Amino acid sequence: AEGSFALRVPSLEGGFLNLKADVRVVGAATRLFIAAESQRHPSYLVRNDMPEGSVRVQQVNGSPKYAIEVEAGTSAVLCWEEPLESHQVTVTHASSVSVQVQLDDLGVAGWKIGQAQVTVSARGPTRILRVGPAREEEDEDKDAEDIGLAGRVPRGSALVRASVSVHLGGVGVSLLDGGLEELLYLSFTQVKAQYTLGFDDASWEVKVGRVQVDNQTDVGAPVVLHRVVRGETTLPMLHVSV
Repeated sequence: AEGSFALRVPSLEGGFLNLKADVRVVGAATRLFIAAESQRHPSYLVRNDMPEGSVRVQQVNGSPKYAIEVEAGTSAVLCWEEPLESHQVTVTHASSVSVQVQLDDLGVAGWKIGQAQVTVSARGPTRILRVGPAREEEDEDKDAEDIGLAGRVPRGSALVRASVSVHLGGVGVSLLDGGLEELLYLSFTQVKAQYTLGFDDASWEVKVGRVQVDNQTDVGAPVVLHRVVRGETTLPMLHVSV
């Protein structure tokens, strides 16, 4: 199946390499392109904003040797030992209690581990797992009162002002000429959109499972644009997060 994923593999010289694998289907051939994962715009980034103590991140059910250690005040690229498995990680701060985090879910309230708070957000194409100081309960209560959520926000969570999710089975758009004759028909299926507004930032995420453009005239090919998938895939045709 077509798609791309971040992969962490052992290096022949010792240590590990962070790679980006891109699978493309061209005619009857399937091509695999391998390159170093981008340091500027990686798929996943772990940021340790704690004043002290390292953060250890390991893929759930993965080998401990593939885990990464992120020192306080630094960040590190996260790639996967098993990229086709669930993108769920175990996060441990300063050898204290661990918590499991699903990195494909934006807008989650957050988790506390000791004096640290874990949140997931998006910055362009990058998912950011941030570990920072936990919010004080009195600060959470004050923020909740400011937005009218007092008594309805769980203690120990990172407050979210608003979160809106829209799931549509399909959307169709017709393009007409001046005589109201149909020229093109655009169809979008499995449309998912989510907007999350926090106190410090906001994020958008849009996924479209399939896009097709049909020619409604008698000239040219009947299908202008469509997705070709050989084998099974769960990847959307279009995925945008900001």
